[in-house]
Amino acid sequence: MKTKLYPTLLIITIILIISSCTTYSPLPYDYKTSNSIDGIYLNDPCINPFGDYKLWQFIHNKSSLDKDSLRVSLIQIGETELQAKLLDGDKIVAEKILKVKIKEDSCYYTRRKFYVIPILPILFVFSNSQKRFVIGEKSLLLERTVNSGGAVIIMANGDKFSDSWEYKKSR
Repeated sequence: MKTKLYPTLLIITIILIISSCTTYSPLPYDYKTSNSIDGIYLNDPCINPFGDYKLWQFIHNKSSLDKDSLRVSLIQIGETELQAKLLDGDKIVAEKILKVKIKEDSCYYTRRKFYVIPILPILFVFSNSQKRFVIGEKSLLLERTVNSGGAVIIMANGDKFSDSWEYKKSR
């Protein structure tokens, strides 16, 4: 009996792995004017229709630092990495290297994060997320797409959403 389930589980797993994230919204015209991400950005969003998420929370989601004077420095290192530093004045509080992919639309995409949590041999949940950094003239637009769901042999439930925040460039 167990050997009959393995091909089904393999097919479902392959389908979920190759599934793509929710598509991003089209870029506003004024965000295509600059292609250099290097700069220091405010940690608090200036436009936050989906909640007050700090820029550093997206870069390092386990961070609990919350101070009004914090800034985030982003510097491109080579073709596939961004160096992010959390600054308090001139002091570096934290640092992280992000693996990114630069596409022809002058946007920086983080690697997709795909999780499958098997609960039983035929029951599991998944989450697929990705972030995009869009460079504006005086701001940084961060977009996040997520699709998640669960399956019991066939797809049982799913959810897709895309949200965005804008962060002002301070220098």
